[in-house]
Order: sequence, then C-alpha cells, then structure tokens
Amino acid sequence: MGLEDETIAQKIKVLRIDIEKQKIKRQERQEKTVEEFGEYDDELTFTKTGPNSISLVLDNKGNTFIIPDYAGYYSLAGGINTLNTTGTKALAFTDATSNSTTANSTRIKFTVPGHGLLSWGVGTSTYEILEITSTTLSVRSIGADGNAWYQKFKVK
Repeated sequence: MGLEDETIAQKIKVLRIDIEKQKIKRQERQEKTVEEFGEYDDELTFTKTGPNSISLVLDNKGNTFIIPDYAGYYSLAGGINTLNTTGTKALAFTDATSNSTTANSTRIKFTVPGHGLLSWGVGTSTYEILEITSTTLSVRSIGADGNAWYQKFKVK
C-alpha cells in the first residue's frame, strides 16, 4: 500500500460510526417512513487490525433496506430485509478509479467482501472515501445502475 493508504489506516484506527437520525419523511410509493427502513440505527465499527489492515463490523439491528432494483445483487427481495450482517469483514483498499480529484476525494476506495454493504444496499460493495475526519466518514458508491450514491456517517 502507498503513503495514502497508510494515512487512511492511521486516521481510521478504531471508530464506531453511527448514522445521524433524520426527521421522518414519507415515502409516497410505499407509505412507510424512512425511519422504518432501518438504516438510521445501524452501527459500523472500523478497527485497525494490523499494518495496512482495517476490518468492519456492521450491526444493522436486524434489518437492512435494499433498493428493489438492486435486490438481485444480494439474492434478496427489494425493500426491508432481515439480513445477517454478523461477522468481521476485512476491507480491501485500492486506489480509486473514478474521475474524482484530490480536491473532492481521498482517491482511495475499499471493498467489503461477500456483497457487503454500509447500512443499505444499492448493488455494490465498493466505496470511495471522499472525506474522513475525526468525526465523519463520507463515501460514494456506484450502484448497479451506474448512479452515484453518497453516504455520510458520524462517530457515535
């Protein structure tokens, strides 16, 4: 791993990240509140497990929202799913291949093995780290349809 990878590993060390709870919003099509989807109570724990080695544990509190168009990627139905996310996942870090620059990205991406995800499913397990601070982690993933999905997590 290069110098950038070492810097990311040093910044992440051990963080417990929780998604900030948002105001309840109505989904017109499904008549459910966003809060019912489960992504606002997930807890992600990143742990530095060795030199250039970081692992992830996702506690989804029993359910995960999978966008219906991407359900096949996870071999599940779309919508709210009981998804077993237990276990430690060793993240694989590489240089980002997007057209982003150092002005808007760290230029580093990671993959969560086994169709892994961060909180909710859009048909990918690869995330580009846009920004990482002592209190937040901002990532972008490219869904199965080619659309960009942005997530921002904050330290609990």
